[in-house]
Amino acid sequence: MLVSLIMWPGLLILLVCHDKLKTALKPPSEVNCFFVEPENFFARCFWAFQMVGSVPLAIFMTHGNSTAAIENAWHDYVLTKQFWRRHMEKTNMPFPQQLGQWDGSSCDWWSHAKGKSGDFIVGDVVLKLMDGCLGRGDTFLEVGRDGFDGTVAAVSRVLNEKYASIVGVLVLEWVRPKSGHEVHSFDIVTMVMPDDSIQLVSCLYWGNCRDGGSSTHDAMAGFVVDVDKEKVHSTASWYSALFAKSMGAGQSGQAGQGKGHGEVGIGSHFPGIRELCEQAIKGHESALQEAPWLHAVGWDAMFSSSGPVFFEGNYASHRIPRRVFLTWRSTMWFLSHSKRFSLLQSRRRKHITV
Repeated sequence: MLVSLIMWPGLLILLVCHDKLKTALKPPSEVNCFFVEPENFFARCFWAFQMVGSVPLAIFMTHGNSTAAIENAWHDYVLTKQFWRRHMEKTNMPFPQQLGQWDGSSCDWWSHAKGKSGDFIVGDVVLKLMDGCLGRGDTFLEVGRDGFDGTVAAVSRVLNEKYASIVGVLVLEWVRPKSGHEVHSFDIVTMVMPDDSIQLVSCLYWGNCRDGGSSTHDAMAGFVVDVDKEKVHSTASWYSALFAKSMGAGQSGQAGQGKGHGEVGIGSHFPGIRELCEQAIKGHESALQEAPWLHAVGWDAMFSSSGPVFFEGNYASHRIPRRVFLTWRSTMWFLSHSKRFSLLQSRRRKHITV
C-alpha cells in the first residue's frame, strides 16, 4: 500500500509527460474555457498533471473513501436533473419551468402544454439530457431560427430526430438573462464543513460569452463576488490559463464586449446575490438528506429578466479541487480536516444502515 502511494504520483507524471510529448507541436486546445491549457509546453505538463491528479485527491480529502462520491464523479448516476429539480422545488428555489419529458418515443407534456394539439405554441425551449453534464447533449430551440416555429409538433419532431430511444430528456422553458448579465453567470459552491454545517465556499461570475448566451463554457471573463457586500471583489484570473491571460495583471478588470454585454466589472453590484447563496445552502441541506455523501455542490444560477433563477446543482468534484489547491494554506487546511470529513461520511452511512 505504502509503495503504491509513493509510486502513484511518479507514474502519473510519466503518463502526463508522454501524452503531452505526443501533442507537443500542436497548439493548446480551447474546447472549454475552464480547461484551457497554458501555451508553454512545461506549464501544460504541470497543468495536465494537476487536472488529472487533483480531482481524486480533492474528493478523497473532502469525502473520504465514499464509493458513491467516487462513482458520481465519473457519471451522474444519482445526481440527475430530476434530483436537483426535486430539491430545488422542496426548498422553494426558483428554477425554469418544465414543459415536458421525452420517454424515447413520445413526449409527456406538462404545465400549460398538457393536452394541447400539435399547433400549440410553447415558444423557445431547451432540451436537456437527464444525466448530461457540461452542456453535452443540450439543444436550444429558438422561434424563428433554423425553421423552428415554437409549436408542440416542432419540439416533438426535434426530440424524435435527435433523441430517439433516449429516455428522460427534459423540455424546459428557455430563461433569458437580465439586461447586462449573461446566462448561467453565477457559479455558487457550497460545502459541508468539518462541524457538519453547510457553508458557502465561493461565488463567481462568468461573463463575455463568445457565443452570445447559451452557455458559460466559452466565457472570456470571470470575477469573484463578495457575497456579504453583494459586489464584485476581484477577477478570477486564478481559475484557468484563459482567465490568467484575459483577466490577469495589466488587464482592465472588465467583462469586455460579449454580445450585448460587458457591463460587469470590479465594483459591480449584485443586489440579491446574498439571498441567492442562502437558498443554495438550503438546497444543499435538502439534497444531503437523500445523498448523505454529497459534501460539495456547484450551483448554476443567474439574474433573469423575471428575477433570480437556479438552473441546476452539480456535484462539485471538478470545482472543489481549484479551491483545495488554490494556495498552500488552503491545501493544508483541507489536509488537516480530511480525517473529519471521512468520519462524517462513516457516521452518515451507519445512520442509514440503522
